[in-house]
Amino acid sequence: MPQPPGETDVETQEILALEVGINPPVDGFGGLTQLDTWFWCDDPGIVDVEARTSGSVAAAQVGISELVWTITGPSGDTTRTSTTCGTEPDPDGNGEGAAATWTPTQTGDHTITLGATWEGTWTASLALDGFGWVTAGPFDLAPISITGEPVTYPVVQIQTVGGRP
Repeated sequence: MPQPPGETDVETQEILALEVGINPPVDGFGGLTQLDTWFWCDDPGIVDVEARTSGSVAAAQVGISELVWTITGPSGDTTRTSTTCGTEPDPDGNGEGAAATWTPTQTGDHTITLGATWEGTWTASLALDGFGWVTAGPFDLAPISITGEPVTYPVVQIQTVGGRP
């Protein structure tokens, strides 16, 4: 069986990099200590990628097999995993639909990255004189791991004043 293409090119990496969805959002106040933070991403579904040269085409279809949110900061280093992107939870709900949940314990800036592992199949087609286009495959594609850009996530603490003891 032929070997699949090697490293993914920059354009393919951009297509497969996912952005992390976070609630409470970064552009608000960020996270709160002891309050759940919900993660999700926009699921692109099955992604078709293709590379062409004169007389040959390599094509692949890939889908998400695992997602890993990595959180690093004052609350410690932790990961959350999922096999689906989930959906953006209703802000008035309790996080239903989120792919993962994390509860920060310390104030300060945390870094959150979302890594996606993609799996699928690929085919190769060649234009051969006297035969036309000849296609081989589909072949299993080795898992491809792509990590998106890190997001700085501030975590603050809200304290009540004048509450009952």
